[in-house]
Amino acid sequence: VMGWAVYGGNGATVQLNGGTYTASQEGPTIQVNSMMGKASLSMKDVTVNVGSASVLDSYGVYSNAPENVLENVTVNAQYSRALYFNSESSHVVIKGGTFTTDKISGAPNPTIQYSGTLEISDAVINRVGTGILYRKTWPKPTEIVGLTMENVTFHQADPSAAAYQDTDYNR
Repeated sequence: VMGWAVYGGNGATVQLNGGTYTASQEGPTIQVNSMMGKASLSMKDVTVNVGSASVLDSYGVYSNAPENVLENVTVNAQYSRALYFNSESSHVVIKGGTFTTDKISGAPNPTIQYSGTLEISDAVINRVGTGILYRKTWPKPTEIVGLTMENVTFHQADPSAAAYQDTDYNR
C-alpha cells in the first residue's frame, strides 16, 4: 500500500507551487522516479505531512530525479525521513524551509538523506536521529561528500537525539 499524494512516474517533471500534501499510509507522500536520467522535482511554498500511521518505509519527499529544487518547503515527517534523495547522480538545492522528524520507533530515521550532492541554505532541521545523512552503498563513504550548507539550524527534537550528529555518513 502506498500513501502518495503526488506520484511522478518514470521521467516525470513534477512542479508544485503552493499547497499542502498529506499521506497517512506507508510510502512517500511525494515521489518522483527518474528513468534514464530524465525527471525533475521543483517545489515552492509547499507543506508536506506524513501521517502518524506511516512508521515504516515512509518519506515526506522521495526522489531519484537528477534535478531537485525545494524553496520554502515544510515537511512534517513524524517518524519518517522528511527528505530522501536516493540517487548518486541527483543534485538537490534547498532554499529555506523546515524539515522535521520528531518521533522514534526503533532506530530513529535521519531527517534528510541524500546520495548525490546537496546544497542547503536558510533551513531549520528538527531531528531525533541524524539531521543530514550522506549515504552511498558502494563504495561505502569514509566522509561526507557533496554537502554545502549555509545558515542551517539544527534542533534536537528529543533528548536521545544527542547520540547522533547534525551531519553524518553511513559507516
